[in-house]
Amino acid sequence: MHIIEASGFTEKVFEYIPGTDILHVRIGGVNVSSTIDADLKALKLIPFKSSGVNITNLSLDITVRSTSPDNLHWDLIETTKVSFDHVKISMANSFL
Repeated sequence: MHIIEASGFTEKVFEYIPGTDILHVRIGGVNVSSTIDADLKALKLIPFKSSGVNITNLSLDITVRSTSPDNLHWDLIETTKVSFDHVKISMANSFL
């Protein structure tokens, strides 16, 4: 997968949760254009060769915690949420 362009980034939240080593991160409103080279057989018969993927209004919401005294190492905690409004997959074969 090769990302051609990522734009938007209309929402950027980086906030410490008071009294903890926990950081909440939310990045939203991202539009991603990419090229991709993927082959698979849908229903074991239909050749599926993807050539591009465009994602509209992608949002990522994560919570991380410091795992070291120097705050260089972090781990994901609880639930990571990914949402988007629209995904368009371009196929190498225009018929499909």
